Amino acid sequence: MIPPTVAPTDVRAHLERICDFRFFRGRKLRELLTFLVEEWLKDGGKQLTLRYIAGAMGEPETIEQNSGKKGFPKTRGNLGHVRVRLKRFNETEGYRDRVIVKLNPGSYVPEIGWNPISSGIADLDPTTERLIQRAKTAIDKRTLRGAIQASQYADQISPDLNDPRQIAALLFLEYAAAPLIPSLTCAALEHAQPVVDYIKKSGVEPWEITFVEACIEACGRHEWQKANVLFESAIINSLGEAKNYWWYTALLACLDRAEEAVSILEASVRHFSRTNLAVRADLADMQTLAGRFADAEEILLGSLDFAPANDPRFVFSSMLVLEAQDKLEEAAALMDQYGASFNREAVIEKVAPLLEAPPTSDSIEGILSLNEGHLFLLGLHVLILGRLKQTAVASDTLNFFMNMPYGQMPPVELAIAMIGVGRFDEAVALLRKAAFEAHDPYSMWFHIFPPFRHLKEHPGYQELLKDLKLPRQRKR
Repeated sequence: MIPPTVAPTDVRAHLERICDFRFFRGRKLRELLTFLVEEWLKDGGKQLTLRYIAGAMGEPETIEQNSGKKGFPKTRGNLGHVRVRLKRFNETEGYRDRVIVKLNPGSYVPEIGWNPISSGIADLDPTTERLIQRAKTAIDKRTLRGAIQASQYADQISPDLNDPRQIAALLFLEYAAAPLIPSLTCAALEHAQPVVDYIKKSGVEPWEITFVEACIEACGRHEWQKANVLFESAIINSLGEAKNYWWYTALLACLDRAEEAVSILEASVRHFSRTNLAVRADLADMQTLAGRFADAEEILLGSLDFAPANDPRFVFSSMLVLEAQDKLEEAAALMDQYGASFNREAVIEKVAPLLEAPPTSDSIEGILSLNEGHLFLLGLHVLILGRLKQTAVASDTLNFFMNMPYGQMPPVELAIAMIGVGRFDEAVALLRKAAFEAHDPYSMWFHIFPPFRHLKEHPGYQELLKDLKLPRQRKR
């Protein structure tokens, strides 16, 4: 059960941490924030009006220069500073703190409660807990680089088989990063179930292991409803944290509940990740799956206020929504702009190590320094070229990637490209491989992902959906 309120000791401990934040070192702002919090602890802040606060801070009522009316301009200004600094703290150092304190616009009463982004990890030694929290924060970036960083943090922890909570947390990190780098995780599915069973037999059943069990049910056994029950249990036991990972919102879309997923991602953007392009792109992708194309385009357009137009997450999500609407020329132009934004010689230099040996964390760093990359960007490009009847270019591009000695395209991305050149049988075979051999998390979307609508008349594709216990591709 989620506690109805946070204990005063937890609130005051968190307040002390906020006051140590580098942007909260001004004495007046610390005093004001402390006063607001103590009033909330006393009676929920029932007396917190501007006049009451100003009186406590020692500001007399004066004539305001702008309006000529009586008021408390210094207190109102300081409240604005507190509001902005709290927001900055919650988006940086305090992102995964168990307690969250917010001061919403238009209100003088702080909002204090358990942070839905973090459940904390009890009963682990401080060093291990710190590394796990850092790994979770890296996964929150929803990028390939973030997933690799999470893996590096996890590698610094020496597994202790006598500590079920630690093992559960490490296995959770592996699966939480899976949608970003699926080749590194889901292929080890057969090794995960014994670990889950071992932890459950120990008498300890942390929410992280319930989350992993839900992932196994979803992409190992394709038991979508059972996975949903497990995810919802993990959400309750994690004080809400579990709902913010890709898996849960992806499963909601799979179950034809994309609008619920959109609401979760909208809240994440609004409260925590307003300038996180990856989260905004995930929201746009979910809006595209829900058929809300105009909303997806709007959220992506707003991202250009703080992100470059050649960011691969922006390019992919924009191309996805355009291809879903059959706006192929616009999508192709966007991809051309993306390609033109890179120096060809620099690209060849960065890619060369991946053509000579299997990828390593060092060799992939060159690509990450060039751009973050996206799992399906190149496949979607080939699909669009093929649909524009640029068959020769599409085929040459596809053959180039198929003949790379190392770092081949994931099966799902290769299937998308195959659709573009009309090789539907091979596309279906690749999707089947992704679902039943690689246990790819994106198999949850095989019936709703826009590029696969071109397979809806293919009997092998419909048979695949039946085997995956997914409904037939909906007519658009």
